[in-house]
Amino acid sequence: MLHTTPQLKLLELHAGASYRTDRQRPKFTPPNGRKPRLLDLFCCAGGAGVGYSRAGFEVIGVDIKPQPNYPFQFIQADALKLDPKFIASFDAIHASPPCQSYSDLAKRNGNADEWPRLIEPVREMLIQSGLPYVIENVDGAPLINFVVLCCTMFPKLRASSSAVRG
Repeated sequence: MLHTTPQLKLLELHAGASYRTDRQRPKFTPPNGRKPRLLDLFCCAGGAGVGYSRAGFEVIGVDIKPQPNYPFQFIQADALKLDPKFIASFDAIHASPPCQSYSDLAKRNGNADEWPRLIEPVREMLIQSGLPYVIENVDGAPLINFVVLCCTMFPKLRASSSAVRG
């Protein structure tokens, strides 16, 4: 039997971003009627990007490492060195900076200082952009006014989580 603990996600929301609890999918359409463009920073394989795409966003991912399986347009670059004019061409930003430095495991192992601490510089860059943003990270990360999401909060995920546990 596989035992799992509910996975927690912490989200820092900013610049007019909000979350809803009424099960209705919020709709955002830019004034010209096109799909809203989302910049997916530290995108890795694209898990967050897929969710945004399903919600109606045009997603462009950026990661410092090659991501050959990223399912949308991908740019290999250092997220902290992006041109502010490029960033300004988007409607919103999602950032998932590396979490290892903030994780319980790294703290227990005593090697948290071996990992980059990028939340603060990423937050500053996102604030400077003036765009709505989300920073996603783990429990213990220095997020401000964060929202905690757990798979047990979502009935469909709860059902599939129970099936996995057997």
